[in-house]
Amino acid sequence: MKVSQIVAVLTVAVLVLGVGLLVKNISWREITVPRPPRGEAATNPFYAAQHLVQELGGHTERRRSLGVLPPADAVIVLSDWNWSVIERRRRELERWVEAGGRLLIDNSLIGGEQQLQEWSGLALHSPEQEPEEAAAEESEAETPEPKSDTEEIIERAIDQRLPLFAGDCSELSAALPRLGNRNVYMVCKHEMGTWLTSDHTPDWALVDEQQIQVARVGIGRGSVTMLAARPFDNRLLFVADHGLLFTAAAQLRRGDMVYFISEGRGTPLLTLLWKYGAPVVVLSLVMVVLWLWRGALRFGPAARVSETAQRSLAEQIRGTGRFVVRIGAGRALHAAASRALHEAATKHIVRYSSLPGPARTDAIARITQIDATSLAHAFDASRQRGAGELRTAVSLLETARRKLMRDR
Repeated sequence: MKVSQIVAVLTVAVLVLGVGLLVKNISWREITVPRPPRGEAATNPFYAAQHLVQELGGHTERRRSLGVLPPADAVIVLSDWNWSVIERRRRELERWVEAGGRLLIDNSLIGGEQQLQEWSGLALHSPEQEPEEAAAEESEAETPEPKSDTEEIIERAIDQRLPLFAGDCSELSAALPRLGNRNVYMVCKHEMGTWLTSDHTPDWALVDEQQIQVARVGIGRGSVTMLAARPFDNRLLFVADHGLLFTAAAQLRRGDMVYFISEGRGTPLLTLLWKYGAPVVVLSLVMVVLWLWRGALRFGPAARVSETAQRSLAEQIRGTGRFVVRIGAGRALHAAASRALHEAATKHIVRYSSLPGPARTDAIARITQIDATSLAHAFDASRQRGAGELRTAVSLLETARRKLMRDR
């Protein structure tokens, strides 16, 4: 066999062997891939929570700003909210809670931690601490202080519970178990590195193995509930006990009005421009296109520039005269010359306007020393004249006018 034939056989054998191994080691399985959210669910993080409230007999409203405060018996759920960016808004929200409102805040709070803690006593903490704070905590640990009622309640609840983890899920137990209430909640994918502290004894709290994860404190006739997690978005609301936790944290009752307010995920500016000003945008684009088209370079040969020409005043006068003669046989030019001579004679001959026609001609002829017969022929407007006769008549009339003006 030739070398080329041997190479071809080996190549085919390798390909067959490779295909066989590939088929032998491939297994086919069906995998269910969840569909991405569509419609309002893709833009509204509270879509699932709103439907849950409605199914439980409540009413909901989605807002991007606080606006007019709801009734004092309503529920407000804040997410991606800046607590202290507007002082007046913060004061209004605090007064609303004190009047009986129920406020629910997750860990997406932006700024205002100090103001919130001074007002409600609740604070969100994370593992990242400054070195001085860590040293202060170590020194405090060396000198134990008397435990507060809150710390004793939390420690007692932690000692009595059994830790249970299932993947990314963990149990949260009620710090103060109550008969008839749910006291253990399975919460998944909550931020294990964050926790809450309270300067006051909470009315209701859920704890993990070490720290507070959910706490509610009463303020005036209302309450503030804060979470160290964010388990109520569209993807996580129906995982584990998140739905039950939402109803407990919001103290949801049939007929409640729940307001979901978030300002962190606003609509893009271009979307707002198109939604509220589409006609103006389209008109502006059309004007821009027309302006660009008008100022764009033209294709094809450039237009030939006409040469500029000049002529003397005499040429202009002669050209104008030829045009006048050709249009209307020069009657307008003859009438203008006659009228100019009569106006000059009126100014220089006494009682000229009261003289009859022949007497006028004789008076002009006598003063200007021009033949009266020739002047009468020149005045006659009814005569048909050629170009030469018209030129002679107009010239005679103009000569008489100039003489009258000179003899003034």
